[in-house]
Amino acid sequence: MIQLFTFFAILGACLQAHSYGGLTNGLLLSGNVATLNQQTETQTSGTTKSTLKIQIADIKIGQITENGWYFGALYHSQNQGSSTSTDRTHSPGLSFGYTLPEGLYFFGHVLGFAEFKDNTNNIEYTEGTGFAADIGYLTDLTTTLYVGFCYSFRQLEFKKRKPEFSSFQSRKYSEQSPMFSIALLF
Repeated sequence: MIQLFTFFAILGACLQAHSYGGLTNGLLLSGNVATLNQQTETQTSGTTKSTLKIQIADIKIGQITENGWYFGALYHSQNQGSSTSTDRTHSPGLSFGYTLPEGLYFFGHVLGFAEFKDNTNNIEYTEGTGFAADIGYLTDLTTTLYVGFCYSFRQLEFKKRKPEFSSFQSRKYSEQSPMFSIALLF
């Protein structure tokens, strides 16, 4: 309950923040990050503890037109690790979207050349394609520095597997995550 109250208090403060002109007409360089740390303890005849850490990062660069349209590129990276191994996903993509002067934005991304490395099982998936969508809010701290948050959805499908496996057709992956955002508008 306290986390929900804190979220809405921060959202209210962001919406009441002073505006220097909003997200219009400029080059936007932004980064989004999210992290999750999960600890599990299993008790049978002995106690087994495991830790899972997920770190997601997106780096975006794009042009916002005077009318609020956004065109750019992004690089997505995710590390998922346990106490024994770390798996990695990365993908570049092209971005498009729309921004409102008040700071609200809607971005879509077409992803390609994605790769997933499953280091636990020593498997690599390649030729990944997919899409992502972000809805977010940025508020200005100065005329060029913005902070905020976004909710991101992403889906990827990988067509090749190494080592090869005769019955393999594809591996699909999707995620949804809230993310913290920081941006520079030039």
